[in-house]
This record gives sequence, structure tokens and C-alpha cells, in this order.
Amino acid sequence: RGTGANETTVLTWEVRDSLGFPVTLANKVTVRFSILGGPGGGEYLLPNSVDSDSKGRVSTRLNSGITAGVVQVYASTRGDTVQSGPTKITITTGLPDQAHFSMTASKVNLPGGTGLPNGDNQKTSFNILAGDRFGNPAQAGTAIYFTTTGGVVQPTATTGSSGTATAELSTGNPRPAGGIATVTARTVGDSGAVITASLPIVFSGATRILAPTSIFVVPDSGSTSISYQVQDQNGNPLSGGTTIKASVGGVGSGGLKLEQDASVTLPDTRDTNFTNFFVKVVKGARGGASGVVSLRIEVTGPNNSTGALEFVEIQGIVLKTGTSVPGPGGPNLNPTADKMEFVGASRTSIIVNDGANQDKSKTTVTFLVKDSVGNPLINLINPSLGKVYVTFNVFPSDGITGGEALTIAADSTNEFSQASTTLLAGTKSGIFRVVASTFVPGKGLIQAEGQIIIKSGSPHVAHFGAGAATFNFPGLDILSDAVKDQIVVAIGDKFGNPVESGTRVYFNTSHGFVEPEAATDGNGFLRVSLIAALPKPTGANVTHPSGAGWGVVRAFTFADSSDQLKDSVNILWSGDIVLVKTGGPASYTIGNGGSAGPWTFTVLDRLVHPLSKGTSISVSAPGGSVSGNANITLPDELTTGAGITSFSISLQDSDPATANVPPLIGDLDVTVTHPVYGTKVLTLASGTIQ
Repeated sequence: RGTGANETTVLTWEVRDSLGFPVTLANKVTVRFSILGGPGGGEYLLPNSVDSDSKGRVSTRLNSGITAGVVQVYASTRGDTVQSGPTKITITTGLPDQAHFSMTASKVNLPGGTGLPNGDNQKTSFNILAGDRFGNPAQAGTAIYFTTTGGVVQPTATTGSSGTATAELSTGNPRPAGGIATVTARTVGDSGAVITASLPIVFSGATRILAPTSIFVVPDSGSTSISYQVQDQNGNPLSGGTTIKASVGGVGSGGLKLEQDASVTLPDTRDTNFTNFFVKVVKGARGGASGVVSLRIEVTGPNNSTGALEFVEIQGIVLKTGTSVPGPGGPNLNPTADKMEFVGASRTSIIVNDGANQDKSKTTVTFLVKDSVGNPLINLINPSLGKVYVTFNVFPSDGITGGEALTIAADSTNEFSQASTTLLAGTKSGIFRVVASTFVPGKGLIQAEGQIIIKSGSPHVAHFGAGAATFNFPGLDILSDAVKDQIVVAIGDKFGNPVESGTRVYFNTSHGFVEPEAATDGNGFLRVSLIAALPKPTGANVTHPSGAGWGVVRAFTFADSSDQLKDSVNILWSGDIVLVKTGGPASYTIGNGGSAGPWTFTVLDRLVHPLSKGTSISVSAPGGSVSGNANITLPDELTTGAGITSFSISLQDSDPATANVPPLIGDLDVTVTHPVYGTKVLTLASGTIQ
């Protein structure tokens, strides 16, 4: 009732006598109507009783209430001694109502923000529950429409009998501003009213750990609390399942324990309270280990962009018993530099600076200066005395430079006794050593080096080319996976460096089979096989511009900009041996020391193309010496010509000083041996040599 749809239905019965005939008007009866059972939403019958008409028929109207369900109606007469069977009527629900329209998501935080290699196609599903204004499920088949401000959402869904509908969102472009996309579900209710519900979904980005830069101090038998944040670049929490673990190490870590947020697994949440954490470092017992410690915060989860683990280390000191002013190593409050070590780099491999990936073309390299007992050189009594002046140099391992540079040539160590510089890639790939040095009075020069790999850039159109091991492929007249040609592709970056090993290239061919894809080796090369299979490039339907017998193999790859790079190689499909004599006598008689000829012949395939590389052609006769094109092995040739497809020979007495007694009788034969199609022999002439 009140939905605007049909609210009533007319029910009609026919009263019959014992023989099955409708009762007449003279024998009319009063029939009463009753509701046996229903949803109890105010449904009723009108009228409740009526006399049968001239055809023995009676009718009543069932009016719906405000509750969906099944109603059973029956008719009776003669004091209920005569009854109909129950008639079942379904009261369906109304149109959706804003107060009864709700939306939930299976996940509210997806690792789909910028900076993630697998940030596309992360999914969440939305469940819609739609009811009418009386709280019944909305009509089955009600259409729900979805829009989103980020990624891609399924456009429509329809409700089932329970009023529910489901749609799916996949992360992708566009990335929402602030990392939060709004998904809105819409439908139409009574009188055309627009019914809506919205949910924010976090497209969380790359992991970011914000930790204190100052040194923390743990008193003997005391504690200290350290606050830190784990979030993405927009300050949103990371996706559900991310684990955050804290641990301590170093000479002073013995006897320490961690409390509070030492091990956390994030739920699926949008709540920014799940970006703030603190850990309590506690030294419960008096005495024991003291000195420099490192608090390591490790984050593991799908938001990590550089591998399975992101971490930061916070430096601290555990005081010795009775020490009110901390010093590294305890009593030594004024340490001196003794050694240096490579701590690490923000990227252990970078790419050449091709102008397209500036961030990937640089890395920050960090070194640590230590005292004689291996602690970071930190002087808390007089911090300036703990500063060490460090110089930096870069050396290419192969001696080839491409304009590599360091942003800082020298610097003093910071409060963590660390010094850093940034290496900028040039135009050459290779392994480069960044060397840090400092001079210590009384000890001399101390150094450490870190190795950085500069990889080649993305494929470049000017350095992407396809070729073939042989351009004349003997696959025209055979079907065999043993008959193959090698298609060769070489790829370089903008500066001519071989692209990174594993760069994938994709192939298709106009004829035969070709392996669909392959990856480059360390020299930027790859090879795939073209196989003698159907279709073959013969007949009138040949699409290649060079005509019958020609095919083309195409190669494709992609640059970082997603631009497609492509090249192709034309392949001549040659076939079986066609050996034809074109001139010369049918017989010969050669006197002592004499000669005969010339004879001419052609060696082709059936499409009048040269035979493939390695085909051997030899001409012989008993007692004769053949001159001209007598013994030839064909190269990888694509065009017809003398010595390739057309040949001329003459025959001489091979021993002019001695007469052949009796004369040598035999055939002048051409023998052609093909590496795929076997051997064929053509007799040019028969004769004698005296």
C-alpha cells in the first residue's frame, strides 16, 4: 500500500452442484470469504460475502497492507460445509526508501595508491541493502547504479528477493585526491525520489615511516618511550594485514625489552588513529649491557614499494650504572674515529638518466663512522667533537663514465655519526663504487665503499631492431617443428646501453608459427623460433607486398611511457628443389684433350625463388673436368641471378696427356643437395670422352 504500484487483486470462484454444473440463480447461495493467513500488515477482503450470480460465480477484492508476504484466501458456503481450496496471493514489496537504504564494503582500505607496483586491480565489493518505507526488502530486480571518484566500479547491479545487490570496485586511474575515493550507490524510489548512499574507500599508497631523528637515552634500570608514525604519503593508514614490528640491537641491547606497540597488525580501517604508534624501551635490571643501541621499526605488507620490507632505525644509548651523562661505550666519553663502513643506499640500483625517470636515476648513499670499539662516533658531552669531515668520490668499475656525478663532494657526519651523498646516474650503465674517506690524526686515512648498479633505461625506438639468422627460410613445402629460423631482436636504451635483462618482447607472424614472447639476455638480445607451419605464403591471397613466398614477423615491446615500440623482418619462404635444364647439347663426344658445352640450367623452388642457405650444387661426368658453376654452396640469398639460381658449365677431358682407351662413357649430372628437402639429380647430357 502506498507504493504507487497495484495494491488490489480480484478473486473469483465458481459454485457448482454435485454434478459439477454451476448453480443457477434460482439456487443461489451466499459465499463468505476469509483470510487464512498472511503477513499481518493490514491486508483485508472486500466484500466479506456475496451471493452467487446467474453463472454461479462470486468475487471479492484482496487489498494489500504494508507488509510483504503470502496471503491465503478461501471461500465457503452452507455453514462452511462447502469450501474452496486456499488461494495463495503474494504481496510484493515497494520501491526503495532513503531511510531503508544502506551500503557496506568488504574492504575500506586498498593498497591502490600511487607508488605501488601492484597498485592496479586491488578489489573491494559493495553490498547494498534496499528496503521500502515499511521495512520490507525492495522489489527484486531493483536497479542500483554506482559511480566512483577513483578507480573503476561496476556500473549497475540488481537486487534479489532479499533486497540485496553487490558491485565491485577495482583500484586504478584516476587516483583520488588525498588518497580517498568516494563510491556512491543510487536508485529511484517513490515519486521519482533519488535514493543514495556513499562510502569512502582509501587508496593507500607507498609505506612511509616517520621516526624521531634525535638520539634516545635509556637510563639504567629505567625506560623511555618513542613515538613514530606509519602511514602513506597522504597520511592515511596502510591497508589491513600490514605488520609493524620493533626490535633492538647493538652493544647496549642486552637486557632490553619492548612494550606497547612492539608488534602490531593493522586492521582494515580508514581511521588515522592507526597511523600513530609508540614503543617503550625498558631496561628492567640494574647494570649489565650499556652503550649504543638501535631501535629498528620494520613494516611488512602490500603497501611496500621497494620489496617485502620497509624499515627505519633510530639510534639510542643505554646508560651504564651511575652514569648521568651518556657516552658511547660507557666510560669513553670522548671517543675518536677508528673505522668507517657502508650503511646502505636508498636504491642499490638506479637507471641511466634518460630524462623520463628522474627519481629512479639517483640514490642516496650513507656511510657510518665508528670508534675503536665499533660504536657510532657520538660525543654527547661535546657533540661538535664527534663530527668527522668525510669526502666522497665515484669510480666506475669498467672505467667508462657517462657523466655520473655526486651532489655532495664532502660533508660532516650528523648526530648519528653518518654522512651521505647522492649519486646521479649519467648515460652509461655499469657498476659504480662510491668511496667515502676521512683522515684521522695518528691513524691515517680510513675508507669504505658502497657499490651501486646503474642499469640501462627503458627501450628506445632508435635502438629497437628485429632481424633473422637467415632471411631465406626453407619452410614453404614442409610442416615440421624441426624446421626453424631464428628471429633476433636487439634492444637498447636512449644512450645505446643494452636494456635490462628480462625485458619482454612480443611477436606475431603473417605465416607459420612464431614463439609469442621472449625476454632479453644481459646483452639486450633475444631470439625466438619461426616454425614451418600453416599458413604458408603461397597463392593469390598473399598479403605481403613482395608477393608469393614472402612473410613478415613483427616484434613489439613497450617503453616506460607505455609507448609501443615495434619493428618487423621480411622472410622469404623457399621450398623444394626445382631443377631444370635450359640449354646445351643432349649428347657429347670429346676427343683426347677436347671440350664440349656449354650447358645451362636453373636451380629454384616452385615460386621461382632461390633455395636456402647451405644448398650444395655439383656437376660431374666420368673422366671429365667441369668448369664454370661446377661446385657451389648457396649463401643466404633472396634474389635470383647467375651463380644463385642460373648456372653455366662446360666439360673438358680431365687427362689430355693420355687417351682414354677404351673411351669413358657416362652422364653429365647435376646433383643438388638441400639441408631440408634432400637430393635431386638432373642429367644434362650423355656421351664419351676419348
